[in-house]
Amino acid sequence: FDSLCLTKAASIHSSKMSRGGIRFGDLLHFGEFKEKFARMARNKEKRFQEFDFHVDVDAEVERYAEYAKKLENVIIDTVYELNNWAQQGQRILVEGANATMLDIDFGTYPYVTSSNASIGGAVTGLGLAANKIECVIGVVKAYTTRVGAGPFPTELLGEDGERLQKEGHEVGTTTQRARRCGWLDTVVVRYTSMINGFKYLNLTKLDTLSIFDTIKIGFGYTYNVRCPCLLLNRSLYVLPYPTALSIFSNFSIVSPVLITGVNTRSHSRAYKIFISVLCCF
Repeated sequence: FDSLCLTKAASIHSSKMSRGGIRFGDLLHFGEFKEKFARMARNKEKRFQEFDFHVDVDAEVERYAEYAKKLENVIIDTVYELNNWAQQGQRILVEGANATMLDIDFGTYPYVTSSNASIGGAVTGLGLAANKIECVIGVVKAYTTRVGAGPFPTELLGEDGERLQKEGHEVGTTTQRARRCGWLDTVVVRYTSMINGFKYLNLTKLDTLSIFDTIKIGFGYTYNVRCPCLLLNRSLYVLPYPTALSIFSNFSIVSPVLITGVNTRSHSRAYKIFISVLCCF
């Protein structure tokens, strides 16, 4: 669990997918809620009996009864609410959590979260039809980070990685663990853009890279084994982002030098050069 960087959300999604979960709206029908809660508690106690797990059902139900009284006037059907807003022409901003590479379906499985962190999550999570989404903006750091284990071709190991982590204050939001840091991986950017259909990219934290004299961008993978591949005009053999994690052991990342003298903190100059090079890939 620790290497997969799972949080409490994992157990929640497990209950949901096994059809044994409890929904927020169940608080409005408290008789049914008590039955569902007791059934779920028995299931969890049986499943985790080797950990001597026990739930005081009566005490928990009493606690949730208080929550139900306080929240009954603010629990609504958000599917109808959001679609009514959309029908009235109101603007709706949906913010994604985590990142596409942590998506349960499209990410670096099994080193992923428990839900769809890509554009599909906006549809399945909110009940908004896909044709109601007018614009998708990809938020991309000027470098790459991840929490926990999993493939990271452009990772900076040693002192440079630690410097980047400290300068960028890169700590996991939930786990509070230091994030692994590395150069921007444009293979990942292209892959996630393809899945989500980004219309714009919002590039962030370029100023963090000011601590380095030289910046690099990873724009392709070379393989150390024989395999089908695509040939780019840069004479580099690369493949799309792989689906099998074992392939990463045979990777070499291609990272050209981007710009030197960045530590002058001339952010506007660095930004212009960074964007011009990024657009090439």
